[in-house]
Amino acid sequence: MEQKLTKEEVHLLHKKGKSFQQIADYFIASGFSEETVKSFINDIKKQYYQQQSMIGLPLLAIGILLCVVGFFINLIIGDCGLPFYLCLYGMAGTGSILLFVGLFLLLK
Repeated sequence: MEQKLTKEEVHLLHKKGKSFQQIADYFIASGFSEETVKSFINDIKKQYYQQQSMIGLPLLAIGILLCVVGFFINLIIGDCGLPFYLCLYGMAGTGSILLFVGLFLLLK
């Protein structure tokens, strides 16, 4: 009986907290060839990081946009003598949070 590598097994081990290197070592120790395991794990890593970047990049862009818009509105309102709390704490704060979440997802 021939064993096969499946994406479900790799995803299950990754959800349990195993790194991709630990997963590769596990399958190599199970009797799979090193080349097969490395190529399979690399394909899954590419899919995983592509999925993370599809979420992280828009959050990063929205965060940057909110920070820049909040900055310019803060400059305009600050010159007029109006309260600037919404721009300063609302837009720039939300933009900063989205920026850090986007960076976290990209660099995770």
